[in-house]
Amino acid sequence: CEKCTIKNNINDVQCSMCGHERFGFTQLPKLQNTFPDRSTSSSSSSSHSAATSMAASLQVRPHSNSSQHDMMMRKNIRDNGDMQLTKSSSTKRQMTCGACGGIGHNRANYDAVVCPEYNSQKERELRAKKAREKEEKAARTEQEFNEFKQQSERSAVVAANRKRVLEQMAEDLLKESETAERLRQGHLKEKEKAMKRARRAADRQKR
Repeated sequence: CEKCTIKNNINDVQCSMCGHERFGFTQLPKLQNTFPDRSTSSSSSSSHSAATSMAASLQVRPHSNSSQHDMMMRKNIRDNGDMQLTKSSSTKRQMTCGACGGIGHNRANYDAVVCPEYNSQKERELRAKKAREKEEKAARTEQEFNEFKQQSERSAVVAANRKRVLEQMAEDLLKESETAERLRQGHLKEKEKAMKRARRAADRQKR
């Protein structure tokens, strides 16, 4: 079918789905009675060739204007698509003002020239309210930033103090370790001297 593209019977002149008529085509005659009964036919080969030639002569041929019709259909489809795209684009571009109901502007870009309600009492109060809200939001943001900055600075001071304490502890530990090493070396030397004296005394006694 040229409209819904469903596959129909070759003998149908209308689409079984959408009812669209087949432009430039004629219905094939039914061929079930054209062929003789094979049980009673004595010359089956000649009948088969005759039926083949008849079927070939009755093939569906497109009308001479079918190509023009197809071109017209494609043009209509393309034009309809362009119209829908243009309509959707124009709809997206339309802006409606919430103050005066006019088209082409809104409260985000309106002024006294394009909007007759710009200087009305209601709109002035609305703009003043929005300005106060923005100012309050900015003040809250600045306060939060200052509080965070102060907290960060206090945290930095605490971290610096901890670092100094740890560095001092590390230095003290290093000094204690060096002192313990010197004492160990001194005790080791004393023990070594005592051992040598005892050995010499023992050797003299043997003599």
